[in-house]
Amino acid sequence: MKRVLAAMTAALLMVSLVSGAAFASSSTPTKQTGQSAPLLIPAVQVFPGTPISGGNTTISRGVLDTRTSFVVVDTNNPISGDGVLTSWSFWAGAQGTVTLDIVRGTLVVAQSAPVTVGAADVGTVVTTALPYLAVLSGDNVGLYFSGAGVVPFDYVAAPAAYTAVLPANPAVGDTLVIDGYSNRTYSVSVAGSNSAYDNACQVLTATGKVNWVQPRGNVDINLGVSATGLAPLAQYTVYLEPSAASAGGPWTVIGTYMTDAYGNGDFGYSVPGGRLTPGPYTWSVWINGPGGCGTVLVSDPIIFIVPSV
Repeated sequence: MKRVLAAMTAALLMVSLVSGAAFASSSTPTKQTGQSAPLLIPAVQVFPGTPISGGNTTISRGVLDTRTSFVVVDTNNPISGDGVLTSWSFWAGAQGTVTLDIVRGTLVVAQSAPVTVGAADVGTVVTTALPYLAVLSGDNVGLYFSGAGVVPFDYVAAPAAYTAVLPANPAVGDTLVIDGYSNRTYSVSVAGSNSAYDNACQVLTATGKVNWVQPRGNVDINLGVSATGLAPLAQYTVYLEPSAASAGGPWTVIGTYMTDAYGNGDFGYSVPGGRLTPGPYTWSVWINGPGGCGTVLVSDPIIFIVPSV
């Protein structure tokens, strides 16, 4: 699912736009202040949508697997909706290494990085962030133990499918060969959102910053946006959100820019003096990807004051 910030008429601010050029300069600069805010890859919670989940309550249970190097698929509570997973949790019943496998039928469709459980983790709930794993409603939560079992279970509820001993965790796209079934409930859960976050368009290497300066005189504020690690030779759209604390819009399109062959790009935005009412402001800059993609970078709050003349 995609959510693309709608392009709105720039009625919020009657401003002049300088794109890919030097900022307008003040003819009577009375004071100059400058600050910077990082541009960050947005978490799914930027657009919370409806939470999705799967798995079971992460509590202490009575049994640990003695079989080593195998996959088990818990079918008690499949993932509740289409979306992306942002975290997973489990009760650590023993030291060892465990990997989350998301399984659709018998097909492995997504995985976490392996998580190593140390002595200090045993007897606690271990929660690990996930890099926006795409899932569908009905997918099941699986676990791969490289050694003996780490996550405890009880012999109750729906049948869990398990494999024979494996040389390694199957890769995404592999089909599990099921060795048997046993009614079990494992202490593992996943959480995420049906958010409109567009993972297919995201570039996880993207980064950047917004510099701002208030020359005063005939300019209220200049913003300089720079980003790296984006798609090369692509057009990105820049939005202004006038209340960063709400992260809920309205967003105003303030322009577009093209990245170079290395995925780098810069964008300039200038507000002429007298266009902003004196007082405090909190803005944020949002950058949307090409071809109708959703937001790929969001700035930290840009906090400034327009003084009275």
